[in-house]
Amino acid sequence: MTPAVLENGELETRYRQGRWDSSLLDSALTQAENSGRSSDWIIHFDICQALRGLTLRDWQHVANHYLAADRASPKLWLKLLDSILSPTLFPELSNEERQRRHDALISPVWQDPIACARDVLQSGYLGSRLSHYPCLLTQGESMRLPVVAKGFPVGKRRRQAARQLLSLTQPFEVLIRECLSRAAGGKDTSYRPTVAVVGNSPSILTAGRGDEIDSADLVIRFNKVSMEPNKIRHTGRRTDIWVMSPSTPVSCCPADAKGIIVSGLDSLTRPSFFWPTLPGPGKPLSQCPASQWHELVACFRAPPSAGTLLLASLKAMDLDVSCHGFTRCVTEHAVHGNHHADDDARSVRHNWEAEACWLGNLFPQREAFIVSSE
Repeated sequence: MTPAVLENGELETRYRQGRWDSSLLDSALTQAENSGRSSDWIIHFDICQALRGLTLRDWQHVANHYLAADRASPKLWLKLLDSILSPTLFPELSNEERQRRHDALISPVWQDPIACARDVLQSGYLGSRLSHYPCLLTQGESMRLPVVAKGFPVGKRRRQAARQLLSLTQPFEVLIRECLSRAAGGKDTSYRPTVAVVGNSPSILTAGRGDEIDSADLVIRFNKVSMEPNKIRHTGRRTDIWVMSPSTPVSCCPADAKGIIVSGLDSLTRPSFFWPTLPGPGKPLSQCPASQWHELVACFRAPPSAGTLLLASLKAMDLDVSCHGFTRCVTEHAVHGNHHADDDARSVRHNWEAEACWLGNLFPQREAFIVSSE
């Protein structure tokens, strides 16, 4: 079956709005091949990453376009470099093969390094500057980019922040287990740790479960956390791990949090404007597994919310998880309004109805479950 040809701009609109049905991948590839524009290949690249994970075949397909183009986009070049040097992608590649593909991308740049440096360092669009990519800034000398070697260095503070980010980053399960081990103390080895996940729905303010939340071995909260005295009997006091969206300032991190999880897909490694702020608190950093993200995307045909992604990642570890501050259904959100700690509206990119059904099956004994944590 031939993929549908979408009108100009419709593909990117569907992607940005979270309308990720099964035809989106095929339509993105068709559009990129038909137009040949680097901008369309970038959208195809992003859609592959978000919907099912980038494969080596995807990478090579996009790289072939870049190498054949007369004046390819610096953003596309940086995306290709960043992904081929990522230690978590393409485990089937040997170091030698990874280096060969890296060199194939670098070689054309040496022909006009000044022009390339100007493109990469002057563009303000996200993903178009070297400084947006923390992973590229921590590569060894053998992987240094020509634009850096040719006298166009990224600032010392930015490189130092990238190294700090790398040193603070831990796998999701490691961060969870380490925080739990502190709480478990001398408890029996057969003990199943308890985790309380606390969302920001105003529905929590009628629950009176503050003591129950604080009695859990691990308490996880999202974004802007309210410690107003009149709310604590409902919300509890403790925060062991703080989950932040990329739009939330890291300064909102509760002082007692022992670790930070950045929501979304590959949020600690993908290009962003905010990554240099993450090492500021000096706390361990992590992100939910990409495999959980892609499983939920296949289920919802939309990007999962931060709360659902976290709950799925925790349940995969076979922990005793309870959730609080989640509304029971989509219509209930209209009754309770927005988050109790701020005025942020619910994102329209998520499939809330599908998430409510999925979470209701996951926690059949609890009040399910549209997360209002974003």
